[in-house]
Amino acid sequence: MKIGLTGGIGSGKSTVAALFEKHGFPVYYSDQRASTLMETNEIIIQKLKFYFGDQVFTDTAEKYELNRLYLSSIVFKDSFYLSLLNSSVHPFVYGDFQTWCLQQSSEIVIKESALIFENEALDEFDYIILVSAQQQTRISRVQKRNGLDPQKIIDRMKTQIDPEIAKGKSDYVLENDKDLKALESTFNLMLKELNLL
Repeated sequence: MKIGLTGGIGSGKSTVAALFEKHGFPVYYSDQRASTLMETNEIIIQKLKFYFGDQVFTDTAEKYELNRLYLSSIVFKDSFYLSLLNSSVHPFVYGDFQTWCLQQSSEIVIKESALIFENEALDEFDYIILVSAQQQTRISRVQKRNGLDPQKIIDRMKTQIDPEIAKGKSDYVLENDKDLKALESTFNLMLKELNLL
């Protein structure tokens, strides 16, 4: 069984992913794998250079290092370039996930990804779990974590699917506006309701 775990920036999906791991479920972290692939997959590297220029990488003698600040300054201000980035990387992440699934012994695997709806990957999963939180809560979390300016956080939020639309497309909505203890309680209830225990 493949479960898609998603949510907007600052919603807490990584925290929920860690709870899944704590309960013994293997978790594929899409953003982390995408970052690795963008610096190691030659086809992706060439695509990114073509679309965004050579400065998208800091070319060292040993490896390509993605210039994340430069790339973010482009894609989070222009949806066209964001779609170019996603179309360049997503097919390889999809293939990487399928390979990873074959390596797991568990009957249930989790794919943590912010872009399940944006990449129209709904058919890939048996269940889709959305982690949801109020906008101000999300902004506060990201500020505390990354020190980003509130407007930049809002700009990133605007590139993601509307939370209400996401709720309508999800099989389960996990509300995460309180503390970790409350989240763990809600998470455990969800495991029982979805018969995942």
